[in-house]
Amino acid sequence: MMQHSQGEQAPLRTLSIRLEPTPFGALVRLLVAGKDVLAATGNDEPNVASDILATGAMLPVDPPRRVALYGCGCGIFRCANVAVLISQQGNTVSWSNAMSVTGEYGSALHGDSEQVPDPVALLGDDAFLAHDLHLPTISFAADQYPAEVNRATAEAKALG
Repeated sequence: MMQHSQGEQAPLRTLSIRLEPTPFGALVRLLVAGKDVLAATGNDEPNVASDILATGAMLPVDPPRRVALYGCGCGIFRCANVAVLISQQGNTVSWSNAMSVTGEYGSALHGDSEQVPDPVALLGDDAFLAHDLHLPTISFAADQYPAEVNRATAEAKALG
């Protein structure tokens, strides 16, 4: 993916959510235009459907909140996460400001997400706790994005 200058509209991508059933619940893979672009960050442990889908974490709210989409590849989700700000502006839902965050998220939503929508802002300049993943903003059509989240949520519920 290429970077876009400020003010330039990023192309709209298609979100596809793939569920991987396990004995412990379905894992959620997030595909952007058919590719698992977040797995390339090294924090590639998928979240569980009961956490990221059933809670509504993937849906944009106002003000935007940071959501941990993937966890550390070591298998301990809290160890490090890929966390993005999910926002909606008009007909576009965006994932922006992708950060690797250490120790702040035990699940998709930060424990204080209602009071502190972006806990990274409180961490300051400590690059050990949070560092920029240098991913471009990923934008989705505001009608396709929630439809796919709702479809996957229903599928996860059917899987149990």
